[in-house]
Amino acid sequence: ADRIDSLSDRENWNGYLFPSRSSSTGHVSVSTIRRRFNQLADTAGVVVDGDTPTPKMGRRFWYSAYQEAVGEVLEGLEGVAEDQGSSSTEVVLRNYLSREQERKARRRRMYEKLQAAFNS
Repeated sequence: ADRIDSLSDRENWNGYLFPSRSSSTGHVSVSTIRRRFNQLADTAGVVVDGDTPTPKMGRRFWYSAYQEAVGEVLEGLEGVAEDQGSSSTEVVLRNYLSREQERKARRRRMYEKLQAAFNS
């Protein structure tokens, strides 16, 4: 999110997460991202099941962790839903929290998950 915020402040940002002024497409190529990912994994000495991890593994981890974080946010609202007689925590999330409150709760949970993953 910080990267998107930083990029969106640029007057000439084209919407890509990895923009490139030297590329005709306006963004860094998939092969370049894969090569950089491999170099990073090699430098860090990271292996998964004996192989160098792939960007797809990173995405899979991210979405799994994000899904867990969203579930934990909903679990945290169970008491609120119960106290106000809402039929579900999703009703509380959707109707009673601002988008900013919801985003902060998700970010807090994701921060914890990422911190645990990268501090181990």
